[in-house]
Amino acid sequence: MTRIRRVKAAPARPVTPRLHLMQFRLNPASPGARRDLRNRHAMHRTLTWGLPWSGEAVDRPATGDHGRLLWRLINHADSPYPELLVQVPEDLGFDPERLLDSDATADGWGELTGDRYWVPGDLDAGSTLRFDVELNALRRGIEDQRSGRPVTRALIGQAQVVPWLGERADLAGFTLLEGWGMSQTHTLMKSETAQIREGRGIQTTKLVVSRIEGRLRVDDPAVFAQTCAFGLGRGRAFGCGLFLVGRAG
Repeated sequence: MTRIRRVKAAPARPVTPRLHLMQFRLNPASPGARRDLRNRHAMHRTLTWGLPWSGEAVDRPATGDHGRLLWRLINHADSPYPELLVQVPEDLGFDPERLLDSDATADGWGELTGDRYWVPGDLDAGSTLRFDVELNALRRGIEDQRSGRPVTRALIGQAQVVPWLGERADLAGFTLLEGWGMSQTHTLMKSETAQIREGRGIQTTKLVVSRIEGRLRVDDPAVFAQTCAFGLGRGRAFGCGLFLVGRAG
């Protein structure tokens, strides 16, 4: 009798979504673009016009089962045109043409200059990546040394911001790397406010935007894919938390 040998199948890789990463060049002569460049909440509202339910009377969340709308504004010293990066999970159905044809961008707001898809779940455990992220360094619940009460304060400088990110790396599926050619660099961009209009009132949210660049090692590909899809930290609706990653050279 012929014996049938059972071969144990390799564990299936968790299914992760494709992420749609787009690059826009904004027109500083456009009143709509200037409005969005002045106020981060206005920028987020404009970007929601690219979603399928844009223009409806009731606001819909810019978050799905596999991620959320994330964006980041980049100013170049050698160009008067700001660059806007937008990342959305494929299942949210974001359409850049729908955005650029909307009432919010009808005054020459900007143009699409880059468009691609990527799958963070395709990364293997142990992969080493370059990363670049802007985070809201304003933290709540920090104990005041005088009163002992929790207060809201900004993490200032590399000595405070980088360790904070390192502490959260375990839950985000990666480890920050140090050593030759792998030191973390930190730049405090600026402190600013975002005005949120709700009905007839205006709510002001303070941001302290810090940029961190460096190297990381992927420890848990599925968890790291969620970090890339949903972003990290507070202020994700205000242009913070988008991880830009690339293969380390």
